[in-house]
This record gives sequence, structure tokens and C-alpha cells, in this order.
Amino acid sequence: MKALLVDEKSVRKQHNYVTLALNSDTGELLYIQEVKKGEILAVFLRSLSEDQKRSIQAVGMNRGGAFKRAVEQNLPSAAIVIDHYHLVMNVKQVVDETRRIKWNKASKEDKKYINVGRNVINCSGVH
Repeated sequence: MKALLVDEKSVRKQHNYVTLALNSDTGELLYIQEVKKGEILAVFLRSLSEDQKRSIQAVGMNRGGAFKRAVEQNLPSAAIVIDHYHLVMNVKQVVDETRRIKWNKASKEDKKYINVGRNVINCSGVH
């Protein structure tokens, strides 16, 4: 196994989450646990054999710090790769926050230009 993919998914309306780990080469589900915390990922990573740990060259994840810490502590030689979807979402949030600040300070005339292109960064279709 050369790379892992880790993520959390909402499974119920009350924001209950599962933590997932997949083999990125095969898509095989390697681990699932009904908690959204980095320590849960660390438990899985510690369960891997030393040969398995050495073979993992990269781990794909969101920008959450908990997963990053678990990987840094348990797979120190693996590269951390932030997935495309979460990068686009983070950029979109920053752009929208900046737009709101500018909107609140803008004159009535300038406001019509600030909203132009509000949805230029679109995450639809990004998986």
C-alpha cells in the first residue's frame, strides 16, 4: 500500500461522524470507526505493522489538524496531501469572508460590483 486516504463522514442528522481510512490504490476500506477525532485515526495507524507503515508514502486528507497530527506522529516519513475538494472549499470560504467585509464597508454604488462573481469559485463536481 503506497497511500492512504482518510476522511470523516456524517452518518446521521445529529452530526454523528465516522472516521474512514481507505487504501488509495484499491479503494479498499481499511478502517471505520464511529468517532470524528484524530486519536481514532492514530489507533488505526498504530495497529499497522512496521512494514505497512514504511510502505505508506502519502496520506490524503482534509486540512483538519487532528488527522495531520496523527499522521505526523505515526507515519513520520509519509507526505501529507490535502485533497482538492477541501482546498477549494477553504479558498471559497476565505473569498466569501473577504467579500462580506468589503460589502459591509462599501458604498451603495460599489456594492453592485462586489457581488459580481460571488460564485466564481464553485465546488460542485469536485469530488
